[in-house]
Amino acid sequence: MDENIADNLWAGKSILITGVSGTVGRELLRQVVAKEPVEVIGLDNNETELFFLCEEYRNHPNVHLYLGPYMLMYKEILSRIN
Repeated sequence: MDENIADNLWAGKSILITGVSGTVGRELLRQVVAKEPVEVIGLDNNETELFFLCEEYRNHPNVHLYLGPYMLMYKEILSRIN
């Protein structure tokens, strides 16, 4: 992705990534975090991979990773983004 476009898309914003434990989601998380958004919310239902991802980003204050069915968390996610 063009660096200038990415800077404008992600910097200073809250970003939601679903499927964050997968190959594409994990890479997207890596790129988004590098652009220093206000917050990154990652969702996935793969408990094992999400655990490893949580360990990797444990000390990053703006990354919040959640496990579970997406629809059950919809209300909490909306309250964090809005």
